[in-house]
Amino acid sequence: MTTDQVKAEIINAARRNGANPLQSLAQAKQESGFSQSAVSPAGAIGVFQLMPGTAADLGVNPYDVYENIDGGTRYIRQVTNWFPGRLDLALAAYNWGVGNVNKMIWGSTSFPPQINWPSTADVMASVPSETRNYITRVIGYMTSLVNDPVYVASGGGTSDLP
Repeated sequence: MTTDQVKAEIINAARRNGANPLQSLAQAKQESGFSQSAVSPAGAIGVFQLMPGTAADLGVNPYDVYENIDGGTRYIRQVTNWFPGRLDLALAAYNWGVGNVNKMIWGSTSFPPQINWPSTADVMASVPSETRNYITRVIGYMTSLVNDPVYVASGGGTSDLP
């Protein structure tokens, strides 16, 4: 698949799975540069750098580009639903793990009540530097990808910005 075909598939899967298409594009750019052949030293696979356990939980084969994209966009929707209205926490959960984010907020792997959620500044001060950089880069990519020709041609617009 060409990069533009991967982008189009991400947009379609995000819409089908109830994820933000622009956020999905930005995360795929950060995770793999839209490359299905990407494999991290930790064993994360494909466009959305799915760990084998996460892929199994999602019921997808991470080595298949279509399944990787489908699973990745479903996982983006899940973490976004776990932390509604908080892109910083959703991105941290995708990158660092939801259990780690919950422990940071709550001291437990269970989901904390929203009243206990930290400010974005506190999140950025509390997550590892890799996760802090991930959040910053993904938000930056969302800003730049809003003008991507594939995204624009799909009917996307600035309403998908955080």
